[in-house]
Amino acid sequence: MIPGLADGGDVTPGHAYIVGENHPELFIPGAQGKIVPSLGQSKNGGNTIINQMHIHGVTDMDSFQASSAQIVSSFHRVTSQALARNS
Repeated sequence: MIPGLADGGDVTPGHAYIVGENHPELFIPGAQGKIVPSLGQSKNGGNTIINQMHIHGVTDMDSFQASSAQIVSSFHRVTSQALARNS
């Protein structure tokens, strides 16, 4: 039996879960994390978005700063996609 996480919850690497806001999707995380149940509405009517970033291959501050433009660009892209999907 594969657990569903419609109400959110913790996930364990390598274990399968059923997620998806439009239809059931199989999710097998590669790292420990958490499923957040919904984006909800904030008090001012906007969306609440929770982003979790895992940055791999950065070993020191110099390499992080060298990659920062790419990281910001990626963050902006996925946030824009989430807003478009949920509007």
